[in-house]
Amino acid sequence: FEEVSRKKKKNPDRQRVKLILGNLKLFLASKALCVFLANLLAMYVLLCVFESVVWIHLERLHCPRSIVGLATTCQTIVEYPLFYYSKQILKRYTHRQLFLIAHASLLARLVLLVALGYTGFMLLILPIQLLHGLSFGVNWLASCEYVQHIAPPHITASAQSAISTTSVIASALGTYLWGVIYERYNSASFFVATGVELMVFITILFLVPSLGLASTTSASAASESSGVEMVRVKRSGKQ
Repeated sequence: FEEVSRKKKKNPDRQRVKLILGNLKLFLASKALCVFLANLLAMYVLLCVFESVVWIHLERLHCPRSIVGLATTCQTIVEYPLFYYSKQILKRYTHRQLFLIAHASLLARLVLLVALGYTGFMLLILPIQLLHGLSFGVNWLASCEYVQHIAPPHITASAQSAISTTSVIASALGTYLWGVIYERYNSASFFVATGVELMVFITILFLVPSLGLASTTSASAASESSGVEMVRVKRSGKQ
């Protein structure tokens, strides 16, 4: 009798695990999620140009330490008001608009980087780093909010971890990739990065209109179905 009662107590836990795994399967099978993660991967791979290669190039140009320090300040100064007014920004702009702003800012940074590599005018690093908030910051803000809309209910924590995992993988891949390209082509690698980002931006703008658009009907349907499943789990637990 005790063994039967123990099995009954374990059944609700197993059902909860099955429910979470089922939602996770839906999460990974979502077309919107695949498009979103592909965009995130491309963004972070291209951002690695500014995290590693740019500083090596400035060192080769014998850039003064004062300019390097000022550039680091410019890199972070825009992020503070951006995240402080995040609620107002998310109310005013759609997720898609924010993704496009992030890619447009990244493209502008790369164009300025090409000018820096061609002319050697080191002060261009200041506006390049000022645009960091509009590229990295806006993308991060939109991503953390948008993934809540496309992820199935009850696994939003897993959805957030997917963003962090993708960024780590992309950073590792991008650092190695751009290091190899820069070692071979020097400042010409900035042209390569600009061309790649231009293709990504055009693809998102014209060929992927679904990026940043959450389906509220599917989300509500998913929440209703998951709610029914949770009720069933609770009832079976009581029995």
